[in-house]
Amino acid sequence: MKAVLFDLDGVITSERIYWNCSGLALAKFRGERIPESAREKVKLAQRMLPDSITRGFKENGVNSNWDIAYASAILTRAGKDIGWFIKELKKRDMKGVAYLKLLDEIDLTEKHDRDGGSWGDAHKRFQACYYDLEDTDEPIIPLPKIKKALEELKSMGLKLGIVSGRPLREARRPLEKWGLWGYFDKNMIITDDDIVEQEKKSGKHMGKPDPWPVLYAIFKNQEALGECLDPQDGYMNVKTSCGEGKPADAKINGDYILVGDSVADVLSAKNAGIKVICVKTGITNEKTLREAGADVIVSDITKVPKKIRELDFS
Repeated sequence: MKAVLFDLDGVITSERIYWNCSGLALAKFRGERIPESAREKVKLAQRMLPDSITRGFKENGVNSNWDIAYASAILTRAGKDIGWFIKELKKRDMKGVAYLKLLDEIDLTEKHDRDGGSWGDAHKRFQACYYDLEDTDEPIIPLPKIKKALEELKSMGLKLGIVSGRPLREARRPLEKWGLWGYFDKNMIITDDDIVEQEKKSGKHMGKPDPWPVLYAIFKNQEALGECLDPQDGYMNVKTSCGEGKPADAKINGDYILVGDSVADVLSAKNAGIKVICVKTGITNEKTLREAGADVIVSDITKVPKKIRELDFS
């Protein structure tokens, strides 16, 4: 075992700030009066998008809160019920960014994608809401418990990495503030900044549940990274210089593990060929995580070191 990769929201950081940003962005889209205090803004956000709605999106692999804010705005504009939309995603087994295809059926006024346009407008509204609320960011469990878990993993000789949909600034700021940033290998930190850069090159969505962020965190520091991941082959095979036709997961299975809290985390890890430990501190319930294929489910990250010692990687 070489390293443990961590998702942030729902695992180390609370995702609550992002759920609230989605709700507040929807409120702004609807022309609601926005209160002055952060506390009242949070109340409004939760009224706009209750946890049950956010959970529904997450359980269908819609990992990005930007996407939730966008979908909610388009459905509001089209006069469609958000709860119905989530049920339809589940009924059709439409995971991740496949939600955009369903929006195309519902709203014919434009092509729905993540390339500027209305999605870009929703993203800007969301980010403005984040900066309104960023001081409300908080750890998912008491900070001393998080530090103890990370220290135990480091004492086992493991490197620690991050694979998060947060932009780098939004990942780094709270972790530095809480004294956690130093636990992580700086060359094994993948955030939305990296994902956006790769999406520009590939022309497709590369965030979780795609395996790219996980595989990039793993192969980034290894010899001949640029030749190892073949974007034309879904990143599951390495190219000639690394051993033609050799599955990527054969190189990493047993050496790496992802700790996450969502269906998107499970699918990303599985698609990359590594095991995944899920924590129950996120929004997704245990039954859904188990059905998605989580290898292990624990209450929170304090239980991760013990489970890693127990895991059979044969």
